[in-house]
Amino acid sequence: FNFTKLKLQQMRGAARSKGTITENAKSINKEEWLKKMDNVSVDKQFLDSIVMDYLAKEGFQDVAEIFSQETNTPLPPDSVSFLPIRVAIEKGDVGEAICRTNEIDPA
Repeated sequence: FNFTKLKLQQMRGAARSKGTITENAKSINKEEWLKKMDNVSVDKQFLDSIVMDYLAKEGFQDVAEIFSQETNTPLPPDSVSFLPIRVAIEKGDVGEAICRTNEIDPA
C-alpha cells in the first residue's frame, strides 16, 4: 500500500473537480492591479516588522540596526546570531554551522 501515491491521486481528483489554479485564475492588467492595491491597507508597523525580520534573518545586521533606529522597530532578540550560521553554510562548513546553531539553541 502506497500512501503517498493514494494521496497524490486524491489531490489530482480534487484538482480536477475544482479546476486548477491556472484554469480559475483571472489575468488582470496593470491598471486593474493598481486600482485593487489602492483599496488595500497595510499597517506600517506590520510592514516595518516584516522588513526588520528579513534584514535580521538574512544577516544585514548593520542595515537592521539603522532601520531599527529610523522606524522604532525593535531588533529581533536573536538577530545577531544568524549571520555566522549563514556564512558557515555558504562556505560549505556544515560543522561550523551546526556548532553555531547549538550555541544559540543548545536543546
